[in-house]
Amino acid sequence: MRGALLALLAGAHATDFSCSTGAGFGPGGVGVTGFILFIEIGDGCWQLRADDGTTFELRAEQAPPRVLVDGARVSLVLDVRKDLTSACQVGRVADVERVESVKLP
Repeated sequence: MRGALLALLAGAHATDFSCSTGAGFGPGGVGVTGFILFIEIGDGCWQLRADDGTTFELRAEQAPPRVLVDGARVSLVLDVRKDLTSACQVGRVADVERVESVKLP
């Protein structure tokens, strides 16, 4: 009985219960790799189309200019904003927390 209890406790201790979505990410951070697209709606919007098909809208005033290149392949750490919406509605609004890589077209 004692051995089973110790095994259960050891397994619970080894489990990661943190809110982070990955090593080195902030509490809301999510790692995303995909392509940047300029969508011509209104004044234009920047979309990150992730490799898994998920789409995010990047705000031009917040994202680094080197990321906002139509056709660029990027790896970013994003903070998905649940408190913001946009007129473009081309994906979930997200702020760029960190740029991992940018490969220009």
